Amino acid sequence: MRILSFLISITLIAVSFSSCQTAKLQGPACIIHGDRDGIVPLWCSEKYRDLYPAPEFHLVHGENHLIINRQRKVLRHIVDFLNKQ
Repeated sequence: MRILSFLISITLIAVSFSSCQTAKLQGPACIIHGDRDGIVPLWCSEKYRDLYPAPEFHLVHGENHLIINRQRKVLRHIVDFLNKQ
């Protein structure tokens, strides 16, 4: 449940994207987005992807905002990303 809360927090950041449109972000980034997300549009995550120098970007097919059905896949992306840091 903590991971799910973490993912929700991360996606809420995308809603405030307009405040950093021209900024280039630094540091490692792992962006995970459900392709059926009805809350945060895909373009928000795609714009964040474009602002980071070399982010990991994962589009999870068949998932909405909460990514409930493919949690193991999402957790694997997160664990792999964190293990690289």
